[in-house]
Amino acid sequence: MKRHTWRLSRWLPALLFLCAWMAALCFAQQCGPLTQGAAVRWTGEGAGVSPADLCQAERWAAKDGSTSFPDLVLWQEQENQILTDRTGERSTPVRLLTVFGQADLLWPGAFLRGGWPVRGDIQGIALDEAAAAALWGSADVLGETVEWNGNTYAVRGVFQGDDGLALIQTEESSTQAMDRAMLQFQDGGGGTETTAWLSQNGFPVGQVTDLPLLGWILNSLAALPGLALGVVLLLRLGERLWRLRRSPLLLAQCLLPVLAAGGLTLWVLGFPWEIPDRLIPTRWSDFDFWTGLAGELTEELWTALSGAMSARDGLLWPAALGCLVWALAACALLAPAGRLRPETGTGLLLACLGAAGSVFVLTLLSARLGGGAPGRTWWLLPPLWLAADYGLRWHDGWLTADIIPPGPALPAGEEERL
Repeated sequence: MKRHTWRLSRWLPALLFLCAWMAALCFAQQCGPLTQGAAVRWTGEGAGVSPADLCQAERWAAKDGSTSFPDLVLWQEQENQILTDRTGERSTPVRLLTVFGQADLLWPGAFLRGGWPVRGDIQGIALDEAAAAALWGSADVLGETVEWNGNTYAVRGVFQGDDGLALIQTEESSTQAMDRAMLQFQDGGGGTETTAWLSQNGFPVGQVTDLPLLGWILNSLAALPGLALGVVLLLRLGERLWRLRRSPLLLAQCLLPVLAAGGLTLWVLGFPWEIPDRLIPTRWSDFDFWTGLAGELTEELWTALSGAMSARDGLLWPAALGCLVWALAACALLAPAGRLRPETGTGLLLACLGAAGSVFVLTLLSARLGGGAPGRTWWLLPPLWLAADYGLRWHDGWLTADIIPPGPALPAGEEERL
């Protein structure tokens, strides 16, 4: 019983580490579709951009032959709006999103039926399944009509969700300013490009959230447990070479395997890593750059979280918080997980097979929860750690046996007595 308890105490932290790491990856992948382009919010009475102003900017851009006009959607949100079916017998409160442009930029929902009302379709509406069920008891309601604010809308699509959400398009000639926008540039620009584009077209800049940078940060957080594991392994390999620096023969024997293991570790970790341009200073000696960058990012984060949370924010920020919490939990479990150390070749093989099986099962669970396929780091780093750790400990034993000679043999009678 004691032996089984010892084995469980070695395996359990490793399994918990993998579970926490996969949870962080899953939350980061959920944030992926919500961190494309840049989000803009205008505050104040009448602040924002109207559909009519945006259409005028599009006409000017087409006249000038510009090809840098981004994919864009303007939108505003109204809570506790009442939708009524055509009979007037059933009604339900919804959070209504009035948009102008490409609605899929705003809400990356999975549709059960139909799709978004396209730009110019001011008589169409899309509902989540909760609103559809409240009005008709089913999601199969394409073509049904609802009334809101004296207007009649035909259902164009029903998407997944249980928050009571609806979306309609507004007309191009509307001069009412809309206080939020989402922009995506063809070359993948973020906050800096958005600010420049707004200024260039004479629009108020507003509060810009650099969503691609946020996505990079979340992906980095999700990769942090694996990066920490890889860095520890690289440090152990470097320490082995440092220990043998005064023994040229032993260093030469060890050099090639250690370099191969280090190179394989860097490849598994995805080196070289891409760093957003916004995080790269023009001069590395410019220390004021980092202070200013930290201030900018803190201000953007505070602006995004301090205002009223939109329906889109309600998807993004809880998932971002989940990514942060689980990534830190995985890092905290890294030290106890490292105590899983097979002592024999057979034990190493079983441990690697167990790690691969655990990774496979967790990947299936993540797919069921909406996560995507993880990269090679997730698949290859755990067995690489086990194999490298076993190899280093075997080398320790070999060095001890080779450098420290055995003591003199005991007399036969004394050996039998012992």
